Amino acid sequence: MRALALLAPLFALLLACEPAELYSDGTRPVNPPPPMVDAGMGWDSGPQIDAGDGVGCIPSCSGRDCGDDGCGGVCGTCGEGTACSPAGTCEPTETGCTPSCAGRQCGDDGCGGSCGACMSGELCQAGTCEPTTPPPPTATCDGPRGRNVGDTIPSAEFFDCDGNPVSLDYLCGYDAAWVYSFKPWCGICRNEMRTVNAWAASQPENFEMVVVVTSNTEHGAPDAAYCNQIRSEFGLNDVRLLFDPDNRFLSTFFYGGAGAEMLYNRGVLVQKGGVSRSQAESYL
Repeated sequence: MRALALLAPLFALLLACEPAELYSDGTRPVNPPPPMVDAGMGWDSGPQIDAGDGVGCIPSCSGRDCGDDGCGGVCGTCGEGTACSPAGTCEPTETGCTPSCAGRQCGDDGCGGSCGACMSGELCQAGTCEPTTPPPPTATCDGPRGRNVGDTIPSAEFFDCDGNPVSLDYLCGYDAAWVYSFKPWCGICRNEMRTVNAWAASQPENFEMVVVVTSNTEHGAPDAAYCNQIRSEFGLNDVRLLFDPDNRFLSTFFYGGAGAEMLYNRGVLVQKGGVSRSQAESYL
C-alpha cells in the first residue's frame, strides 16, 4: 500500500499529459503527421497546395511585351497612347483615324489595319502585290567586294519566306538599299520592326528595304515557317523579308549583331548603323 501511495502522483501526472477525449472504442486519438507536398526532390513537409492555384504552369513571355503570360500573369503593360495587340506587342491607338486603301491591294491602311494580304509567292510593295523573286539588277556589282564602307556588297545568298534562294547581288540595281539583321529576342530589333512598315509603305521607287531574320526565339536557326510568323506578327508586307538558316550574315559581313543595319548605294556600302530615312533617301 505504501508503494501505491508513492506512485499515485506519477499516475496523476501521466493522465494530465494525455488527451482528455477518447474514441468510441476507448482508444485515444493520435496527432496526425504534418501534411506533405512533393517538392520534386522527394517528399518534404509543407502546406498542401490546391492544383487549381496554377501548380505546373510555366509562364511564357517569349516575344511578348504585354498581355497574358499563359498562367494568369502579365508580360508587361503598355504606356499611354498604346494598347496590347493579340501578338503581345504595344501598338499605337488610333483615334479619329479614317482608313484609306484607295489604289492599294495590300499593306497598311493608315490606321493600323490592313488593305489586304498577298498570295503565297507575292510580296506587298508600296501597296501592290508583286512576285517575291527579286527583280534582276539594272547594273552589275562592280568593284572589290568587302565589308567596309566603300566596298561592294559581298555575294551572299539567303532565303525568302517561301524557301526560295535570294542573292543580295540584286541590290546593286538600286540607288538605295537598307539591310537589317533581325533577332526576335532583341528588344531594339522588335521596336525597329514596329516603325519600319510606315517607312516601307511609302518607300519611293528605286529604294529597297531588306530584313534578314538571323535567329528564332530559341536562338536557333530560323526556317520558312518562322519567317512567315515574323512577317505576320509585325505585318511586314512592304519589306523584303529573308531568313538566314546557316549564320551566313555574320560570317559574310562580320557585322551580324542584333539590330545590325547597313545602307548601300548601287551596291556600295555607304553607312553602317544609325541609318535615318533622310540619309537613305538622299541617294535617290
